Order: sequence, then structure tokens, then C-alpha cells
Amino acid sequence: MFRLELMKSLSDKGFSNREISDYLNDRNIRTIRTNNQYTPKDVWVGLKKYMTRLGQKDTYRILEKSENLCVIPLSEI
Repeated sequence: MFRLELMKSLSDKGFSNREISDYLNDRNIRTIRTNNQYTPKDVWVGLKKYMTRLGQKDTYRILEKSENLCVIPLSEI
């Protein structure tokens, strides 16, 4: 999650995908699954998926909520 938040914050500051990939590569931050250097395409896909994930969080809503109460007399414990 740290990488995605970092990419988003850089993107919000006006960095391009190329600049973000250069930034990550200069700091020796590698891709998670393949351990390769970042490409602009990796950054673009990561940001796209992260933004989709953030957007989905707002669309969830609670449809039903219930609670159960169980009372046991102290003499039975």
C-alpha cells in the first residue's frame, strides 16, 4: 500500500508517469511481483487500479445490521 500511496501523492503533485517511475527507480524501489524496475506503464496501471479501489470504497453501503444479546445467569457459570 505504501507504493500506491507514494505514487498517488507524486501524481497529485504533478509528476508524470515517467517522472514517478524514475523517482522510484532512483530510490531502488522495485516492483512487488517481478522485482524489476518500474516503467511508466507499471505506474499508470498501478494508479488506475488504486483509483478504482478508492472509488469502490465510497459505493459500499450497509443494507442491514443486527445484534443479538445473550444473558446467562451468574449461577450457571
